Amino acid sequence: MKYAIGEILLVVIGILIALQVNNWNEDRKSEILEIKVLKRLRQDLVADTLYLNDRLQRTINLRAEQYEFVHEIYNTQKSEKEFRKVLGLQNWDSDNLVMQISTYEELKSSGQINILENEGLKIQVIDLYHNYEVATKHFEEINGLTSREFLPGALRVGSKYYFSDIYDEERLMEGTDWRFINDPTSESFKILEDTQMMYNMKYGYFIGYFENLLTKSKSLIKNIDNELQGR
Repeated sequence: MKYAIGEILLVVIGILIALQVNNWNEDRKSEILEIKVLKRLRQDLVADTLYLNDRLQRTINLRAEQYEFVHEIYNTQKSEKEFRKVLGLQNWDSDNLVMQISTYEELKSSGQINILENEGLKIQVIDLYHNYEVATKHFEEINGLTSREFLPGALRVGSKYYFSDIYDEERLMEGTDWRFINDPTSESFKILEDTQMMYNMKYGYFIGYFENLLTKSKSLIKNIDNELQGR
C-alpha cells in the first residue's frame, strides 16, 4: 500500500512539474510576443512622430504664406507681373492624415490586444489609436469640404495664370482683367480672399491635431520604453 501511494505521489508530482514547466513555457512565449509587439508599436510611433512633426512645420509655413497673401492683396499691384507673384502666394494643401496603424490593426483584428499585460499601457495604446482614427476622419471631411466648396471658385479666378506655361502672352491676356486684385469689393477678390481664409482656418484646426497627437505619441513611446526596460 505504501509503495502504491508513493507511486501515485510521484506521478502527481511529475504531472504538476510538467504543468508548471508548460505554463512557464507558455508565459515565456507570451512575454516574447509582447516584447515583439511593443517594439513594433514603438517603431510605428517613432515614424508617426517624425511624420506629424513634418506636417506640423509644413502647415505652420503654409499659414505664414497665407498671412502674406491676404495682406499683400490689399496692396496695389502695379503690373501683371506683380499680380502673378501675388497669386503664387496662395496654397491649397489638402493632404489627409496617414498614420502607421498596421501593427495596431493586426492586434485588434486578431484579438491579441490583451497580450499587453500592463493595463495602463494597453488603455493608452487604445486611446491613442482611437484619436488617430478620429483625426483621420476629420481630415478627410474637412479637406473634402474645402476642395469641393472653395477650391473650384479660386481656380476659376485668373485660372490662365495658374497654367501660364500652356498660353502665349497674347492668349494669356485675352478675357482676363487682372486689375480686379486692386478692388477689394470685386467678386473675384472676395473669392480669393475667402478661399485662403477658409484654408487658413483649416490649417489652424489641423495644427491643433498635430500638436495633440505628437504629445500623446511621444508619451506612449516613453511608457513603452519604460516597459521594455523592465523586462
